[in-house]
Amino acid sequence: MIKLYVKHKSRIRTSVVLMSKFFVGQGLIQLTTLIIGIFILRALSKVEYAQYSMALAFQATSQMFIEFGFAGAIIALVGTRVNDKRVLGEYIVAGMSYRNKLFIIVSIVCCICYPILARNQHWPWSVILLLLGSIITNSYFSGWISYYKPPFQIHRKLGTIYKLEVAGNILRGIATYLAYLCKVLTSSVASYIVSALMLFNGLIYKRLAREYVDEPERPSAHTKKEMLAYIKPVIPGMVFAAFQSQITILIISVFGKTAHIAEIGALGRLSSLFSVLNIGASIIVTPLIARQPQSKLLKMFLLVFLMAAFGVLLLDLFGYFYPGVFLLLLGKNYYGLEPEVRLVIYDSGIVFLNTLVWNMNSARKWLYAWMPAVSIPGIILVQVFFIIKFDLSVSYNVLLMAIFVSTYALLVRIIVSIYGFTRKQPATD
Repeated sequence: MIKLYVKHKSRIRTSVVLMSKFFVGQGLIQLTTLIIGIFILRALSKVEYAQYSMALAFQATSQMFIEFGFAGAIIALVGTRVNDKRVLGEYIVAGMSYRNKLFIIVSIVCCICYPILARNQHWPWSVILLLLGSIITNSYFSGWISYYKPPFQIHRKLGTIYKLEVAGNILRGIATYLAYLCKVLTSSVASYIVSALMLFNGLIYKRLAREYVDEPERPSAHTKKEMLAYIKPVIPGMVFAAFQSQITILIISVFGKTAHIAEIGALGRLSSLFSVLNIGASIIVTPLIARQPQSKLLKMFLLVFLMAAFGVLLLDLFGYFYPGVFLLLLGKNYYGLEPEVRLVIYDSGIVFLNTLVWNMNSARKWLYAWMPAVSIPGIILVQVFFIIKFDLSVSYNVLLMAIFVSTYALLVRIIVSIYGFTRKQPATD
């Protein structure tokens, strides 16, 4: 054991430093985000928090449609050419060219769909238009972060990423608290503070990325074609995932009342407690699985999954017996939601396992064209069943539907893993 440590001492130290940065940095990001989120939740009335929650749901969904996987493809396509500034710049410019077109299309769709859903809740037009503006500005500014953060990830500059995002969160927290002290904190003000955070982080990422990136004036046709070919197999899945990411808020906005939107939004704050685990699955587990030799892959795959499943079980048991602990965070407006809290905890655990398996499959390039054909129809059937058989104006039923959807999605990912192990050479057909 000592000889093994001495032999790989440098690599072990690098891994320990990387993991330490991740847990400290990501922990600070999640902590500051959680504190701000809980503060806004407690400061706003139920009506205003419902407005804020729906705006955030549209922002998140819009961002997924606009980014469409192009930003995420940069790291994989650059590969070993990490020190070639021109190559990195080519992919960024190519991805941004797609993004700019998608931004126009998605913005037009938001201008149609958001007012319809918001008016369904009888909110004033002044509030609707202000929140619509925040959705569009947030979607635009977030693109700079999406495309200029990968150079720092490629060069393992995690410290820079965490410093920027923690600093941005602190500024957001100060702005939110000042608005509260001045008695001007509303749903629209809180939403525009988020847009300002996107602008702040985006500008800094773009400026600092010049050290690693040499951008051409316009993208080459070859690079654009390469990026499109890379994401083409999973386009149906990404389109579907964009809707599914905020499906509970969107469904309750259609069937429920303003109070129910606020409840789903508030319970969603609890889900953010587990987002650090989802990010950890990407940053730590993905490279671990990617570099495993075929002879040791199955053992490591099962070890990671079973350890994660055991952790989820412990979390579920805690949530079942002590849901009141989580309700203390939400405040007096949301007392009495113990059954709903349990469902959120269960669903968060399943989503984490889902994310974990997806990242492990991706690490082995187990991305197959048939995946959307299996997952999408099944999820739609589950949702249609709940729409027909359950009253989805009730928060509990919407959260119950989310659990069934997440469980089905996890089963599909496990099937993909089994299929990947049966093939001699992992492929991306």
